[in-house]
Amino acid sequence: MTALAARTAELAAATRPVLPGRGAVLVGAAGVGKTALAAAVADEVAGHVGTVVWTVATAAGRTIPFGALAPLLPPEMATVHPALVPNLVGRRLAELASDRPALLVVDDARQLDEHSAAALLALVTGRACRTLATVRTGAGASDAVVALWKDRLLDRLDLGPLNRAGARALLADGLGGGVASGTVELLWAHSRGNPLYLSDLVRFGVDTGRLRQDAGLWWWSGDPGVPPRLGELLARRLDELTPAGRDAVDLLALGEPLPWATMAAVVPAEAVLEADERGLVSSDEQAGVLQVRFGRPRADRRAAPRRPRAGAIGAVGSAAGRDPGPGVRPSGRAAGRGRAAPGRRPGRARPRAGRAGRRRHHHADPAGTGDRPDGRPGPDRQGDRGQPGRLGPHGREPPGRRVPQARHPVPAGAFRPPPGLTKYRGGRRSPRKGAR
Repeated sequence: MTALAARTAELAAATRPVLPGRGAVLVGAAGVGKTALAAAVADEVAGHVGTVVWTVATAAGRTIPFGALAPLLPPEMATVHPALVPNLVGRRLAELASDRPALLVVDDARQLDEHSAAALLALVTGRACRTLATVRTGAGASDAVVALWKDRLLDRLDLGPLNRAGARALLADGLGGGVASGTVELLWAHSRGNPLYLSDLVRFGVDTGRLRQDAGLWWWSGDPGVPPRLGELLARRLDELTPAGRDAVDLLALGEPLPWATMAAVVPAEAVLEADERGLVSSDEQAGVLQVRFGRPRADRRAAPRRPRAGAIGAVGSAAGRDPGPGVRPSGRAAGRGRAAPGRRPGRARPRAGRAGRRRHHHADPAGTGDRPDGRPGPDRQGDRGQPGRLGPHGREPPGRRVPQARHPVPAGAFRPPPGLTKYRGGRRSPRKGAR
């Protein structure tokens, strides 16, 4: 299965600047098919160039000066000044291509060391060869690599995830038959249109029997799960994080999406930015609130949270009091039922909803005078409605006299019927029991 089945338009757009011009830069997230598209472009233009030279930049080779260009350099490099390296590489490419220009393909150019990136920029500006480079988004690249498209030396082509139609075309090409619409929707949603993840899901489904052909259509049954190859890639990304970065991912795994303000209140903001730079999380704005979610498909399943550190969940509830946005608020005792939420100063508690919440609560008054323990008149003697008192131990109200409060208090001076006939309850007349 190859992503080119759904990249016909991108293939034509990438081939066009390579044939007559200097080349192109393919930019996209991991797994969108940049390398596969570069290989297809190289095959398309193979008959129009003298030779195609591939070089792959890696994180390990980034520590070696000119490590990515080592195959094009002479063995006696110890006596060569770095400023002369572009001329040596250009001369070697001319020897390999004879009378026609060579095509230099640089895969993952963001991993080039500074010396190799500067040499590549010199080759492009000097028109020593045609260049086709791939660059992954979401990670820092050398300024020399950025200058390739920023200064319009090479055409930039951005590759995004596949839409539903592209996913259907890719599945039909890889499986060799029609695919049920429900299966297309399921696989597209779980892979988020990423060709690499979609291919791994198809391979995993066929191997495990979850993806079967019935009545001329391919159907998926059961939980998609996480393919082993995809799980290894995600585990490697997670292992590269610092402990603080892993805490940020574990926090997001408790329930995505989370507002940025909530995550920054629980873990350092640098930890969230670290996960974002590695492409593990992404952010978008919804209703004016910046939401953080996982940036890779199936990462929420692989990043199963470890046991949260003490107070992590309570800290999320406490952060909700800082107005992080909708969808996050404390619950249970953290919401104020008997104990103040973590990080919030204990004080007066709001009366409980319902019938008990509409009553006035007073401190203990054994004498029945309606006065407070300090001698001050009680609320019922002052004629006011009173204020709720502080909660006692275990969130319970202290024992004392409760005075029912009318829903619609009768204003002073209003008509009051004789007590033997009626009484007021909530501002309504009701016959007193036993009255005739």
